[in-house]
Amino acid sequence: MNNLESTTVEPVGNDAQACASRWAYRTPEQKRIDAEKALSRAWPARPLPEGKTWQDVLREVGRGDETDEQVTEDLRKLS
Repeated sequence: MNNLESTTVEPVGNDAQACASRWAYRTPEQKRIDAEKALSRAWPARPLPEGKTWQDVLREVGRGDETDEQVTEDLRKLS
């Protein structure tokens, strides 16, 4: 193996493609840390419910107690 094969060069620039490429070069741990930093700046922090991650809480946003039949009926009324 030569030096070129073992070297990773991250893209440079501020355009969307360069940013996406830099994101692709990150490890899962780096991506997790970056996501937490971005979310911490997005809105004021609130304590998480016991035993939940921010991803768990985000998945629950917008869920209601409607049945599938109620959702189908509401969609039918809108069309």
